[in-house]
Amino acid sequence: MPTSVNFGIKSVPNNNISFTQMSETHLDDVIAIEQQAHSHPWKTSMLTELNGRGAHNVVMLEDDKVVATSTPRMW
Repeated sequence: MPTSVNFGIKSVPNNNISFTQMSETHLDDVIAIEQQAHSHPWKTSMLTELNGRGAHNVVMLEDDKVVATSTPRMW
């Protein structure tokens, strides 16, 4: 019986889902998500600057492809 991961009210099968800290290898996918999701998306420079200041940006991977991203508040 597969387990699931809950995101708000949506539940997704937990087959090949993983979470990891965002790295430079994820930037193209994260920027693509930003551009689709927001009218004023974050720029690559903004994300790399936050990472350089110790932010813990997280990506959700499904089959090793970035499908979601999160920048938790640092305060």
